[in-house]
Amino acid sequence: MWRAGIGYARDSSVQWAGLIAAYFDGKPIARAEQGEPGDFETPGLSGLSTEDLREAIRAVRG
Repeated sequence: MWRAGIGYARDSSVQWAGLIAAYFDGKPIARAEQGEPGDFETPGLSGLSTEDLREAIRAVRG
């Protein structure tokens, strides 16, 4: 895929050239975070049973 994209970029495809340039700096971030420090704390999972965790994983996958 990247070889084809480089070929398109060489043929003046602005979209492919921009994508390749973005990946030279590292993988682009797809979202912007908003909020103050501490707003994104990970919830504690120690209070959940193994079955509760499995059910949550099934729900996310399904």
